[in-house]
Amino acid sequence: MRFGYYFDLKARYAGPDEFAPRQLRSLMLQRMHHLIAQDRQGVALAVLPDGEGLRLFWADGLRAAEARGRLASIPLFRDYVQIGEVQEVPATFTGPWVAWCRYRIPTARSDRNAQAGTSALRNRRLGHAVEEGMEYFTLRSGSNGHQHSMYVHRVQVDQPDPETCVNSYGFSTTTNLVALPDLN
Repeated sequence: MRFGYYFDLKARYAGPDEFAPRQLRSLMLQRMHHLIAQDRQGVALAVLPDGEGLRLFWADGLRAAEARGRLASIPLFRDYVQIGEVQEVPATFTGPWVAWCRYRIPTARSDRNAQAGTSALRNRRLGHAVEEGMEYFTLRSGSNGHQHSMYVHRVQVDQPDPETCVNSYGFSTTTNLVALPDLN
Protein backbone atom coordinates (compact mmCIF):
# COMPACT_ATOMS: atom_id res chain seq x y z
CA MET A 1 0.00 0.00 0.00
CA ARG A 2 1.40 3.38 -0.95
CA PHE A 3 0.22 6.23 1.24
CA GLY A 4 0.26 9.24 -1.07
CA TYR A 5 -1.77 11.77 0.98
CA TYR A 6 -1.60 13.11 4.50
CA PHE A 7 -2.71 15.81 6.87
CA ASP A 8 -1.47 16.86 10.30
CA LEU A 9 -3.36 17.21 13.55
CA LYS A 10 -1.61 19.55 16.00
CA ALA A 11 -2.68 20.40 19.51
CA ARG A 12 -3.70 23.97 20.21
CA TYR A 13 -2.48 24.70 23.71
CA ALA A 14 -4.14 27.78 25.17
CA GLY A 15 -2.93 27.59 28.76
CA PRO A 16 -3.14 25.72 32.06
CA ASP A 17 -6.95 25.44 31.93
CA GLU A 18 -6.81 23.55 28.62
CA PHE A 19 -5.65 20.06 27.72
CA ALA A 20 -1.89 19.48 27.80
CA PRO A 21 -0.67 18.69 24.25
CA ARG A 22 0.19 15.04 24.97
CA GLN A 23 -3.10 14.52 26.77
CA LEU A 24 -4.91 15.98 23.79
CA ARG A 25 -2.95 13.71 21.45
CA SER A 26 -4.23 10.69 23.40
CA LEU A 27 -7.80 12.00 23.20
CA MET A 28 -7.41 12.50 19.44
CA LEU A 29 -6.33 8.88 18.99
CA GLN A 30 -9.18 7.67 21.18
CA ARG A 31 -11.73 9.58 19.05
CA MET A 32 -10.17 8.45 15.74
CA HIS A 33 -10.05 4.77 16.71
CA HIS A 34 -13.41 3.98 15.07
CA LEU A 35 -12.50 5.90 11.90
CA ILE A 36 -9.22 4.01 11.53
CA ALA A 37 -10.74 0.62 12.42
CA GLN A 38 -13.22 1.02 9.54
CA ASP A 39 -10.50 1.61 6.93
CA ARG A 40 -7.37 -0.24 8.06
CA GLN A 41 -6.18 -0.84 4.48
CA GLY A 42 -6.31 2.83 3.50
CA VAL A 43 -5.10 4.79 6.54
CA ALA A 44 -2.04 4.82 8.80
CA LEU A 45 -0.75 7.05 11.61
CA ALA A 46 2.55 8.66 12.47
CA VAL A 47 3.56 10.79 15.45
CA LEU A 48 4.85 14.26 14.61
CA PRO A 49 8.48 14.97 15.55
CA ASP A 50 7.59 17.30 18.42
CA GLY A 51 5.40 14.57 19.92
CA GLU A 52 2.47 16.96 20.19
CA GLY A 53 0.49 15.89 17.16
CA LEU A 54 -0.33 13.16 14.70
CA ARG A 55 -0.02 12.77 10.95
CA LEU A 56 -2.66 10.73 9.17
CA PHE A 57 -1.60 9.08 5.93
CA TRP A 58 -4.13 7.94 3.35
CA ALA A 59 -3.87 5.88 0.19
CA ASP A 60 -6.62 7.93 -1.46
CA GLY A 61 -6.83 11.74 -1.55
CA LEU A 62 -10.62 11.86 -1.67
CA ARG A 63 -10.94 9.66 1.41
CA ALA A 64 -8.36 11.81 3.17
CA ALA A 65 -10.44 14.93 2.45
CA GLU A 66 -13.63 13.20 3.64
CA ALA A 67 -11.94 12.09 6.87
CA ARG A 68 -10.58 15.58 7.44
CA GLY A 69 -14.12 16.97 7.08
CA ARG A 70 -15.55 14.39 9.51
CA LEU A 71 -12.88 15.15 12.10
CA ALA A 72 -13.46 18.91 11.76
CA SER A 73 -17.09 18.39 12.77
CA ILE A 74 -16.18 16.62 16.05
CA PRO A 75 -16.11 19.18 18.92
CA LEU A 76 -12.75 17.98 20.30
CA PHE A 77 -11.05 18.50 16.93
CA ARG A 78 -12.97 21.68 16.07
CA ASP A 79 -12.12 23.38 19.38
CA TYR A 80 -8.71 22.06 20.39
CA VAL A 81 -6.90 20.80 17.28
CA GLN A 82 -5.35 22.57 14.33
CA ILE A 83 -6.22 20.37 11.34
CA GLY A 84 -3.86 20.81 8.42
CA GLU A 85 -4.84 20.73 4.78
CA VAL A 86 -4.62 17.48 2.83
CA GLN A 87 -1.25 17.34 1.09
CA GLU A 88 0.14 14.97 -1.49
CA VAL A 89 3.39 13.08 -0.93
CA PRO A 90 5.66 14.06 -3.84
CA ALA A 91 5.39 11.53 -6.69
CA THR A 92 9.19 11.45 -6.82
CA PHE A 93 9.49 10.39 -3.16
CA THR A 94 11.67 7.27 -2.93
CA GLY A 95 12.49 7.22 0.79
CA PRO A 96 13.40 7.09 3.55
CA TRP A 97 10.53 5.02 4.93
CA VAL A 98 9.50 4.62 8.54
CA ALA A 99 6.90 2.60 10.43
CA TRP A 100 5.31 3.57 13.73
CA CYS A 101 5.10 0.29 15.56
CA ARG A 102 3.19 -0.61 18.70
CA TYR A 103 5.49 -1.73 21.51
CA ARG A 104 3.76 -4.32 23.67
CA ILE A 105 4.09 -4.09 27.43
CA PRO A 106 2.24 -6.92 29.15
CA THR A 107 0.14 -6.43 32.26
CA ALA A 108 1.45 -7.99 35.46
CA ARG A 109 -1.57 -10.32 35.42
CA SER A 110 -0.72 -11.67 31.94
CA ASP A 111 2.87 -12.62 32.87
CA ARG A 112 2.94 -16.34 33.69
CA ASN A 113 6.16 -15.89 35.65
CA ALA A 114 4.95 -12.95 37.76
CA GLN A 115 5.19 -13.33 41.51
CA ALA A 116 3.34 -11.36 44.19
CA GLY A 117 1.94 -8.82 41.72
CA THR A 118 5.28 -7.95 40.12
CA SER A 119 6.35 -8.83 36.61
CA ALA A 120 9.99 -8.89 35.56
CA LEU A 121 9.00 -8.86 31.88
CA ARG A 122 6.64 -5.90 32.34
CA ASN A 123 9.23 -3.96 34.35
CA ARG A 124 11.97 -4.69 31.80
CA ARG A 125 9.81 -3.62 28.82
CA LEU A 126 8.54 -0.49 30.61
CA GLY A 127 12.12 0.44 31.49
CA HIS A 128 13.18 -0.05 27.87
CA ALA A 129 10.29 2.11 26.59
CA VAL A 130 11.18 4.94 28.96
CA GLU A 131 14.92 4.60 28.25
CA GLU A 132 14.31 4.81 24.49
CA GLY A 133 11.97 7.81 24.88
CA MET A 134 9.11 6.04 23.11
CA GLU A 135 5.90 7.94 22.50
CA TYR A 136 2.86 6.78 24.43
CA PHE A 137 -0.88 7.31 24.51
CA THR A 138 -3.16 7.00 27.52
CA LEU A 139 -6.35 5.35 26.31
CA ARG A 140 -9.59 4.05 27.79
CA SER A 141 -11.17 0.80 26.66
CA GLY A 142 -14.65 1.20 25.21
CA SER A 143 -15.63 -2.30 26.28
CA ASN A 144 -14.59 -2.37 29.94
CA GLY A 145 -13.70 1.26 30.73
CA HIS A 146 -10.18 0.41 31.91
CA GLN A 147 -7.39 2.89 31.23
CA HIS A 148 -4.17 1.68 29.63
CA SER A 149 -1.08 3.06 27.95
CA MET A 150 0.02 2.22 24.43
CA TYR A 151 3.66 2.79 23.53
CA VAL A 152 4.83 3.24 19.93
CA HIS A 153 8.29 3.62 18.39
CA ARG A 154 9.83 4.46 15.03
CA VAL A 155 11.28 1.65 12.95
CA GLN A 156 13.23 2.24 9.75
CA VAL A 157 11.75 0.29 6.82
CA ASP A 158 13.48 -0.50 3.52
CA GLN A 159 10.48 -0.07 1.23
CA PRO A 160 6.68 -0.28 1.25
CA ASP A 161 5.01 -3.70 1.17
CA PRO A 162 1.58 -3.58 -0.52
CA GLU A 163 0.31 -6.52 1.57
CA THR A 164 0.59 -4.87 4.98
CA CYS A 165 -2.09 -3.08 7.00
CA VAL A 166 -2.17 -1.29 10.34
CA ASN A 167 -3.90 -2.26 13.58
CA SER A 168 -7.18 -0.60 14.58
CA TYR A 169 -5.30 2.38 16.04
CA GLY A 170 -3.42 3.06 12.80
CA PHE A 171 -0.01 1.72 13.87
CA SER A 172 2.15 -1.14 12.66
CA THR A 173 2.85 -4.28 14.63
CA THR A 174 6.26 -5.89 14.91
CA THR A 175 5.24 -8.59 12.41
CA ASN A 176 3.43 -6.22 10.04
CA LEU A 177 5.46 -3.07 9.36
CA VAL A 178 3.58 -0.48 7.30
CA ALA A 179 6.05 1.83 5.55
CA LEU A 180 5.20 5.53 5.62
CA PRO A 181 7.09 8.37 3.95
CA ASP A 182 9.49 9.99 6.43
CA LEU A 183 8.74 13.62 5.55
CA ASN A 184 10.49 15.22 8.54
